[in-house]
Amino acid sequence: PQKEEEMVEKEPEVTMVTMAEVEAHAVKDDCWMVIEGKVYDLTKYIASGTHPGGDGMAKKCGQDGTDLWLDIPGPKGEHSDYAASLLPDFYIGDFVEAETPAE
Repeated sequence: PQKEEEMVEKEPEVTMVTMAEVEAHAVKDDCWMVIEGKVYDLTKYIASGTHPGGDGMAKKCGQDGTDLWLDIPGPKGEHSDYAASLLPDFYIGDFVEAETPAE
């Protein structure tokens, strides 16, 4: 029998991603984006050509795209539940502000 401590599932380690890392992936063929504090690698999604807004999202590669996510152009003004359901497949880690070196 397993010890009780071994049976407890540990939380997966969350990768912390800085803006400098996100900015290094700023083209549509290598596109990372921050959305609501989480970082996503959207390269394959953009390449799939299935985004209803075409390449519009590519202009936010390497940046915080939360504003575009929350207020998309057009009459609806927000992304669908379906769109939100796709995001976890592209999740890399949580966005963290870079630590300022102590002086």
